[in-house]
Amino acid sequence: NAHVHVEIQATLAQTLKLDPERPEYHRVQLIPNPNSPTRDGPSWKAISTGTQRSSRLASLRDADGLLVLPQATSQQPMAKEGEVYTVLLLRPLGPQPTVATSRHLAPPAWRVALCHVTRSTEESSHLLPIWTQEAQDALTGSSPERPEVTAQTRVVQDPASLWTEVQQTQITTKVDLLILVTHPPLPQLSSSNSTSTPFFQRHCELGQALRSQLQVADALAQQMRRGAATDGDPTAALWDVVVGQDQKSKTLVVFLS
Repeated sequence: NAHVHVEIQATLAQTLKLDPERPEYHRVQLIPNPNSPTRDGPSWKAISTGTQRSSRLASLRDADGLLVLPQATSQQPMAKEGEVYTVLLLRPLGPQPTVATSRHLAPPAWRVALCHVTRSTEESSHLLPIWTQEAQDALTGSSPERPEVTAQTRVVQDPASLWTEVQQTQITTKVDLLILVTHPPLPQLSSSNSTSTPFFQRHCELGQALRSQLQVADALAQQMRRGAATDGDPTAALWDVVVGQDQKSKTLVVFLS
């Protein structure tokens, strides 16, 4: 007993000419008919996707199902508006599931760590809780599960030792995504030209040191800079962004300001 397409009954929203030579599977879109609910849920209206030539792929792309039409006869040359016909479903009705919302395809919620890299504990930013919340919101998207984001501050005196300091915490063995953030102290942040400050130089040195330790994805990093620059801060494109993977732990690492 083989499986077949799911079938529903739908009301024609327009009159269609029947083929005199053969029965036809007509591509249609389905919309709920709120005026005629059924015991099993909403009833449906079927609307033709237009020209049904086999070469016109757009009509299949937009179709929710195949309307089963009989061969035309002298007594019935047309399928009339308001008549009910069987439709073979091509896709689920309602919102189309995505990988993020699929129960059998969606991966478990990511384990994420956000680390503020500073020169001293005095520079630890009060913005860390805000960054943590923003990271969690961005990574959640439409998924029903919110990822766990842990936050910490890491003091790094020598930019060249950044990755060594990170590995000493063993954080890369515990998370899927590590976000490293630098942020200028408030006096430099208020400077009219923050890219000329010692902080900007230190940020670049940290990025350079990190780049040598990861398998980098420069194209993705460039997209992130462009996105930040078009999001209200043109100078964001000047700051180094590093995206890469730690080959040992397979953790994805993002470094930004």
